[in-house]
Amino acid sequence: MPSASALGPGTLTPSSASLALPNQRVGTTGPARTVQLTATGGPVSITSVSLAGANPGEFPVQTDCVQPGPSGSQITRVLAPGDTCTIAVHFAPAQRDGRGAEVDVANDSADNPVRIAVQAVGTVGYELVEADGSARGFGDAREFGDMDRQPLNAPIVDTANTTVDGDGYWLLGGDGGIFSFGNATFQGSTGGQPLNAPLIGMAPTPGHGAVPQNAYWLVATDGGVFSFGGAPFWGSMGGQPLNAPIVGMASTPSGNGYWLVASDGGVFAFGDASFHGSLGGLALNAPIVGMAATPTGHGYWLTASDGGVFNFGDAGFFNSMGGTKLVAPIVDFAPSPTGQGYWLVGADGGVFGFGDAPFRGGLGDADVDDVVAIAATAPPVASIPPPSVTPTPVGKATQMATSHHKWQYATPIRSK
Repeated sequence: MPSASALGPGTLTPSSASLALPNQRVGTTGPARTVQLTATGGPVSITSVSLAGANPGEFPVQTDCVQPGPSGSQITRVLAPGDTCTIAVHFAPAQRDGRGAEVDVANDSADNPVRIAVQAVGTVGYELVEADGSARGFGDAREFGDMDRQPLNAPIVDTANTTVDGDGYWLLGGDGGIFSFGNATFQGSTGGQPLNAPLIGMAPTPGHGAVPQNAYWLVATDGGVFSFGGAPFWGSMGGQPLNAPIVGMASTPSGNGYWLVASDGGVFAFGDASFHGSLGGLALNAPIVGMAATPTGHGYWLTASDGGVFNFGDAGFFNSMGGTKLVAPIVDFAPSPTGQGYWLVGADGGVFGFGDAPFRGGLGDADVDDVVAIAATAPPVASIPPPSVTPTPVGKATQMATSHHKWQYATPIRSK
């Protein structure tokens, strides 16, 4: 039962002493849960609302229990007997699994502050995609459809999740055809156009800042880059001599640059992408098959078909499958949202998680041999934000809570 605090004429009682918020994907913000505070027996002055506990930066609050002051400051609100105010708590996990904090409401009653415990679970997941267009979700990944048993002009070679919330994905065909599902929108393709070389990889724009959301780049094995949906073009290796074909690309956090990687480990940086090193010119036990950038953009990983992982810049090394006998070659790599771990996937759908990237399932026992890509659902999280309490005008906290974060999903669009 909620506790009440009393001093002199008034008491302040929360409608609940704790909140359990729904599970939420790391790197996204979920809908709010609210607590009502009621003054009884006399007036109560509320002087501040703050966050404390283990993970306060992951539970942003809006409240009309205090009033907005200059530069984000809080102004005391006095509740008359029978008056209520609202605390709306969101969950914006920066890491997976159980997270918690407490909302402290400073007031002039005896039990000061009134404390409300909040807890929730951050989730992660990934999609695996096969050359025939099948898409399988694991962990918190939702399946919005795929191209399984649909006619394709060329095999699927890559996939990417939307970077805003991960509730959508694109499939890329070797001819440059794009197939969009969930809230991933079709922005164009090279399907049906003459190409100098087949397409091999794609990268979505980060989904924040000046670069448009839901846009993407495609890259061909000759290093040609194709931009769609307002994704800025920063250059390419098309028409340039290459020692080995391009096998992948990755965007910077700003979307104002990208890297290309070749199968010999050569790395090519464009726009605001910084060069942090490469494997070009070195003898490799197996060819490079993919790359990924760290959440800060100050580093990247390369992975080889034998499961070797090579880290550059601020990318950490969390172990690899190099030197281990594999049932099938590694075909792709995906970092965890924090950059403190990563997944490798083999052509047989076997998934290997390292660091804080948990194993959520795979296709290793499903008798498949044509898995081509893995994509993590959660967007990158460069840092844990500071605690955030936003005072609102009276009556606005509930309105903000109920209108927050309503997803709309696009109808699947197929382009050949």
